[in-house]
Formats: sequence, C-alpha cells, structure tokens
Amino acid sequence: MVHGSIRDGKIWIHYKGIEDGITDELVATGVPKDRIVIAFHHTGYAIA
Repeated sequence: MVHGSIRDGKIWIHYKGIEDGITDELVATGVPKDRIVIAFHHTGYAIA
C-alpha cells in the first residue's frame, strides 16, 4: 500500500508499505526526481 498526495506540483509519498520502490517507478515513467518528496523520511530539515 502507498499513501501519497499531490501538493504544489510535487508528488508527496507519505507511506510506502511495499518492497518495490514506487519512486523508481515514478522516475521510470518520466517524473523528475525534484518533483518527488519522501515525506515519511523525517530529516529534521525543511522541505523546499
């Protein structure tokens, strides 16, 4: 199961409960990496 949303033109991945990388699949279909936000991986820094 994957939980995501689209905000400000970016795809936010809130939860990834699958082994295969949904982000790799998005990039393979042409989504630029700078448009994908891994929201469940908290770094302590702001998101641009």
